Amino acid sequence: MGSGTGLVSAPPLRVKAEVCFAAKLTVDYGRSVEAGIAAGNYGYVNEHITAMNFPHRPALRKGVVKVDLAVVRLNRPAGIFLELFEILEYLEKDPLWDRFMLSQLPDLLTIGENHPSLQEEFPIWSLGSSWIQGINRFFPVLRFDQRIRGITLTPSQRHFSRRSGFLLVERI
Repeated sequence: MGSGTGLVSAPPLRVKAEVCFAAKLTVDYGRSVEAGIAAGNYGYVNEHITAMNFPHRPALRKGVVKVDLAVVRLNRPAGIFLELFEILEYLEKDPLWDRFMLSQLPDLLTIGENHPSLQEEFPIWSLGSSWIQGINRFFPVLRFDQRIRGITLTPSQRHFSRRSGFLLVERI
């Protein structure tokens, strides 16, 4: 029986992370953000994606490293959008989380440089790097809009469709 409110709870949403792209790539964690952007040859670059706003976090990785990268999408029914906290919850519960963690901006720039056509299929977010301006947090994303490849920023308040890809990198 219900709680007396007349509301019926929905069945739990079944969400599964599916790897839609995987590669072992060489990432230069010492390369400047600006050099990584130039190497990607983007048609559009958000002006706030700079070394000042996205400083390198050398405690994670240093130098030139060959790493496994995976783009995952969260499989769910069409029309279901998820918020950032839900994306993170589903990723952390998935068995992939034992092997992978959230990517950083250098990982995203490497994917954009080495596999430029991938972002034409779906947008790819790097949730391990963010820029905070005022009370807002922004995440870098590779997009393809109106025949232009770009790297831009998306606020954390957005709702993510099932087309959204999230870049993960192998755990240290």
